[in-house]
Amino acid sequence: MREIIRMVVVLTVISAVAGVLLSFVQKSTAVPIANNQLKNILGPKLDELFPERSNDPIAERKSLTLAEGEGGLTFFPVKKEEGELSALAMEVFSKGYKGEVGILVGIDVAAGKLIGMRVTKHHETPGLGARSEEPEFSRQFNDLDLDRPVEVGNPIDAISGATITSTAVCTGVTRALEIYQEHQSEIIAALSGAQE
Repeated sequence: MREIIRMVVVLTVISAVAGVLLSFVQKSTAVPIANNQLKNILGPKLDELFPERSNDPIAERKSLTLAEGEGGLTFFPVKKEEGELSALAMEVFSKGYKGEVGILVGIDVAAGKLIGMRVTKHHETPGLGARSEEPEFSRQFNDLDLDRPVEVGNPIDAISGATITSTAVCTGVTRALEIYQEHQSEIIAALSGAQE
């Protein structure tokens, strides 16, 4: 009986120590992992959308909660040589065929146009929905008007065999444009004051 009690105590202590160590490791690596994801996933997508800029949108990003009950959204300011806000990007998420699709939406603040979009995250079917990352699909979103809904068939051609993914991307882009139009002055004020 003493042997069993001793074994239970030893296993309990080992489990407690392992739990504390795992918690410490998770907390200490969360920020570096998030920064690496920003740098290695969003960074190249921002470079594609905004090849000419004078700032680091990732370093100057702002998280804003724009409506009660709605989670915070992250906005990435894009500035000209003079430090003036010329464009912005925001990452939104939409439900695709196999899960969440992350979409980085670029907006030209001065011209009032959609610069374009890039898919940042997905679990879609290889060869079908995964084609949402291809330039042939994303190019269709370049230079669209902000006040026009972005829909499959008008003006976006769906990816053959991946209508759900195509619709998810269009829904995400439309939602991003709606958010921008509803909260434009608040977003621009917050990003214009962002410091490097």
